[in-house]
Amino acid sequence: DMGGFKHSVQCGFCADNKTTNVHTLWDADMFDHELRGVFKRNYIDQMAGFEQERYPFQETLYKMMREKYDFLLLIHPEVVRGWYTECSGEFDSCIDTVVSETRQYFLDNKEALYVGAQGTVVTEAYLERFLDTAFMQVIKSSVRLAAAFRRISAELRQTEGFMMQQRRKFMIPL
Repeated sequence: DMGGFKHSVQCGFCADNKTTNVHTLWDADMFDHELRGVFKRNYIDQMAGFEQERYPFQETLYKMMREKYDFLLLIHPEVVRGWYTECSGEFDSCIDTVVSETRQYFLDNKEALYVGAQGTVVTEAYLERFLDTAFMQVIKSSVRLAAAFRRISAELRQTEGFMMQQRRKFMIPL
């Protein structure tokens, strides 16, 4: 992913046509564009306003994600179950799956992802091509992360008796 940090582009669909990098384009700018469409002039870009009250924006982005997730779950429940299953078992296997999948996506789309030379203007055509993929990657990551956390939580519950014994043995206060 370091390549995304190092590849500067001009964001033609950003409010201020700012210079950014491909990584930030995917992590923030594409979602900012969608939120700006809802909030118009009242929107503060994610990277520009960390100290600002962001709850309305976060809530709206969550609703957008949730609608896409619910629709996907309705039409392709097996896909969502597959993502969950991939990360319900061994953590190393989950990481290997994610890394392999991400690498393959990069190899299959490298030219389009990096849109040419440094400083190239990224247009709304780029946004139209990749926005659904960006949303899908966040949803997929969320499902996989939930599966991994659920597994870790179950493992920790199983060790509770052992942890309490160790605490008493060494008199570790809570």
